[in-house]
Amino acid sequence: VITGPIYVEGAEPGDMLEIEILEIETRVNWGGNNTSPRGGVFSMSYPGFEEGDPALDIGEARHMIHTGEIDGQGVAFFSEDIQVPLAPFMGVMAVAPDPVVGEPGVIQAGVQSSRPPGAFGGNLDVKDLTAGTTLYLPVFHPGGLFYVGDPHSAQGDGEVSGTAIEQSLVGTFRFVLHKDVNIFGPRAENDSHYLIMGIDLDLDRAARQAVWEVVDFLVDEKGLTPDRALSLASIAVDFRVSEVVDLTQVVTGFIPKSIFIQ
Repeated sequence: VITGPIYVEGAEPGDMLEIEILEIETRVNWGGNNTSPRGGVFSMSYPGFEEGDPALDIGEARHMIHTGEIDGQGVAFFSEDIQVPLAPFMGVMAVAPDPVVGEPGVIQAGVQSSRPPGAFGGNLDVKDLTAGTTLYLPVFHPGGLFYVGDPHSAQGDGEVSGTAIEQSLVGTFRFVLHKDVNIFGPRAENDSHYLIMGIDLDLDRAARQAVWEVVDFLVDEKGLTPDRALSLASIAVDFRVSEVVDLTQVVTGFIPKSIFIQ
């Protein structure tokens, strides 16, 4: 489910749109998660699938999961013995892209599938984009045309079954326009980290792109030389596989703010 687009006055290609995620709240006390022997990371269309891989004893099922609060903390009651903390976020946050036939999710000129993420944001499924986080996206069209959806109340890195806890949410966002600030793709930050994303059909290339974008960020924002930036990335930055089930893969570099004295 997607809502939008939202036109941001003054936004033009070559600008950067800052999206402050002010609040995300659950609307109902239940959500769903799907499993399938050929779904998510086990899909036959997933890069790397080989005929003859052992069959999986996983049923086709939709799991209804109730949610609530314990001592003020939102939780999902997965079973009588398992409770999962809630961390609600929107799986899709994006600006209107400039789709070209042949790119992931584009089979008709000017029409972009909402499934694969890209430089425009989209179905990032980065579970850390919770309330209090700020997302930055490049602008491709006048007004930016922000859209949002795919609400999740809890998800592990990877979203390996193809779904998280898909649960109805209400989000509150604030937009800040940065004129003539050009970034390659999605970036974010919270109180503790900068989040730099690499996105590609191939997971290895997504990881390399994430590393390169981290190096670029450290050079531009922190004044390091490229070799020093790569050195710092290797000793202080965590690279996590955020999503592997939506055609393009997302690897996110987490740069801790605590390492910067000034």
